[in-house]
Amino acid sequence: MGDLLERWPTLEQLQRAHPGTLRKFLQEHNCRSQEKNVERIAAIQHAVSATQDQAVLEACVLITRSLVTILATLRAQNRDVR
Repeated sequence: MGDLLERWPTLEQLQRAHPGTLRKFLQEHNCRSQEKNVERIAAIQHAVSATQDQAVLEACVLITRSLVTILATLRAQNRDVR
């Protein structure tokens, strides 16, 4: 999920992605069920943003990027402990 949020941090950007690009991305990230991927892409295309306020959206992108970085760090530390 972190990779998806890094690549497409907003719903608008994600919805602009070509379905073939999304399908390839999902397969590369171990989402191999074609049926589920079709459902996922359809859900993305039909999703509605909770807000259109640019200030809120920009702040959410910054927060999301920070959280993705934190989660990546925690995953790396967890792997090192094992």
